[in-house]
Amino acid sequence: MLKFLWRFLLLVGGLVACWLGFSKVDWVGSLGLRRTGSAIERKVGDVVWGFVERTERVERSRDLVVPVDALVRHLCRSANLTRCPLRIAIIRNRDVNAFALPGQRILITTGLLREVQTEAELAGVLAHELSHVEAGHAMQALINEFGLAVLQGLAGGGAAGTLSDVVTTLSSSAHSQSVEADADRQAVDYLVAARVDPSALADLLSRLSSTSEFGIGIPWLTSHPDNEDRAQAILERAESRRVLPRRVLPQSTWEALKAAVDQNGW
Repeated sequence: MLKFLWRFLLLVGGLVACWLGFSKVDWVGSLGLRRTGSAIERKVGDVVWGFVERTERVERSRDLVVPVDALVRHLCRSANLTRCPLRIAIIRNRDVNAFALPGQRILITTGLLREVQTEAELAGVLAHELSHVEAGHAMQALINEFGLAVLQGLAGGGAAGTLSDVVTTLSSSAHSQSVEADADRQAVDYLVAARVDPSALADLLSRLSSTSEFGIGIPWLTSHPDNEDRAQAILERAESRRVLPRRVLPQSTWEALKAAVDQNGW
């Protein structure tokens, strides 16, 4: 009986060790899916993008689209990012959220545009999401959650019922603390290269953390743990880099964006 128990414990321990090991494997990198223009990532991104366009209200107003695109292009050029140009969609939704999709795409809610107070805060959010795009974190998260076979089926036109779950995973799942810390560090570097004040991102995190304490759900915040620690780490990294901030957008363009958001009650 004792011998059987030991064998059972060894088997269980082996299975747990295998599970932990596989969960930490960077399947995106190991399978070559992180390459720019990876076929499967691009196809999954196309399918998910199409689903979003069919099921969500995508805002086309120039007052919203033009300044966001301008900030993204400025960050991409300044930091010489490899996964640019990107496709950006602004979704009419009160949630304060922004998240990356596979295939060089980012979704932003009108709720987030309403919350940010300066162009530097918005640029900070975009820089953080750009770092996820650059590292292929969205595809990695989907592989971890659904497995490569399901995503291949999705890219091939099958498993349509999975699409809603995929979007939910991308919009609400938390990356690991190490992934978020890396994304914050990269975001600071992107912002410094673009001559945008990185401390604005820390200010936004702190302000949203204070707001969420009163029970207001903030997806972009709750899916990113330890926000006060993150804000402090951003400030410390920013202090070690010298940057002379400059405006990216004309003041009138920024004011038009905020006016459009306020007028529509988003």
